[in-house]
Amino acid sequence: MSPPPPRTLGPAVRIFLRHFSPVVLVVLATAALIWRATLGPLGLWDAAIVVGWWAFWPVQEWLIHVFILHFRPRQLGKLRLDPLNAQKHRAHHRDPNNIELVFIPWFSVVSSLPLLVAGAWLLAPTAALAATAIASYLVFAVNYEWSHYLAHVPYTPNIAYYQRICKAHTLHHFRNEQYWFGVSRTFGDVLLNTAPEAKSTPLSETVRTLGIELEG
Repeated sequence: MSPPPPRTLGPAVRIFLRHFSPVVLVVLATAALIWRATLGPLGLWDAAIVVGWWAFWPVQEWLIHVFILHFRPRQLGKLRLDPLNAQKHRAHHRDPNNIELVFIPWFSVVSSLPLLVAGAWLLAPTAALAATAIASYLVFAVNYEWSHYLAHVPYTPNIAYYQRICKAHTLHHFRNEQYWFGVSRTFGDVLLNTAPEAKSTPLSETVRTLGIELEG
């Protein structure tokens, strides 16, 4: 039996840490931060890497949400293109209050982490900077998971940042799926013109289905 949706911080954290991707990301982010701490003091290049990830993150969220999670199935001859990530996301839209559908799927976590490590290791000139790149990305990823989770449970911290992003994500799920693609950051929507005034945005009839009906 699933626990009741959390309404305070303690239960919210406990439920969050019962799921695969939050646990893996928290453990790996902590390990990466400890690893970086053993490699010497931080410098300007470390700060530049963190700022670079911070600046790129909302654009990344927007691109992944629009082009991967909202990917529409395509038929190429006998081959049907319908990535599992898109299928999972459609299920999430159909049942947005189901906490089990909120988190990054395990197969995405398992497949993307080696790419992160390999990319950082190959591109960074030193092990310390590679560790900074890995650790900072993982910290942002933990915040992404936490932010998305908060948008789908009754509890929201009394912090303006979380109040704002949870409100925007609620609009994406319950008003119009063509807008408000940011999850932990909303700047991508501002930059790419998908953050309209909510009251002037029409209610979408396909906000739950994304315009794709269930088959079978």
